[in-house]
Amino acid sequence: MKNIIKTITLALSIFSLNQAFSQDTLHLDFGATQTAPDKAMEDKIVAWGKTLNGKKQDINIIAYYHKGEFKKFAEQRVEEMFLSVNRKVRELVTIKTQEAQKGENYQRTRVDIIYWAEGSDPKTMADKKKAEEKAAKEAEKKKKEEEEKLAKEAKDKEAKDKKGSSSSAAVKKDEKKEDKKDEKKEKVEKPKEEKKPALTKEEKEAAEAKKKEDKEREKKEKEEKAAKDKAEKEAKKEQEKKEKEEKAAAEKAKKEQEKLEKEKK
Repeated sequence: MKNIIKTITLALSIFSLNQAFSQDTLHLDFGATQTAPDKAMEDKIVAWGKTLNGKKQDINIIAYYHKGEFKKFAEQRVEEMFLSVNRKVRELVTIKTQEAQKGENYQRTRVDIIYWAEGSDPKTMADKKKAEEKAAKEAEKKKKEEEEKLAKEAKDKEAKDKKGSSSSAAVKKDEKKEDKKDEKKEKVEKPKEEKKPALTKEEKEAAEAKKKEDKEREKKEKEEKAAKDKAEKEAKKEQEKKEKEEKAAAEKAKKEQEKLEKEKK
């Protein structure tokens, strides 16, 4: 019972730490050469601020570029986002870092606001969680080794006792046949295994609670993964659409330029 309670307590503690110290990201997609956030983006920042329910956050502002020649646009977006965040949600955030980073092609016009609860360093908490899990595994391993050691000692003692009994029987040749039969029967018969006691009400409830919690966690993880996949798919689709529009605009401009050059001739 105590082991079950300890296991459930540890699982709940780890779950609570994940909730308290997890980080999330607000994605903002700019136009090809757009550097300042438009009204729609600023409205999105304000709406995000309302979801924080007054809880202050530490944030990193990251702007991406896919080729070196576009780095200057990413750096300008970082500066503009710094100003916009301070205008809209200054009292709710503390900016930890702001930088331009090289990313994937679909991220080339994106700015991410990565945020987590103020004062909680996600990396430190992740390291702490790994250390706790490692300690729990080592304790379980040590317990198993101790149980195996005790079982081996008991088995060796039983074998030694049987060997001693056999030696005594060989020496006592004058014992009655009935006694020998009883002794032989006693050696052959194995002790009956004790039936395991049925689980108590508290143990059943604890087991059911853990099972229910595991199902809910799996369900939540699936929902979060599906939402993330959907968002990435939509972002990629939007980026492809943007690239097609840019390409079409470039071709149109090129044709118009060629037309003007012909007219001049």
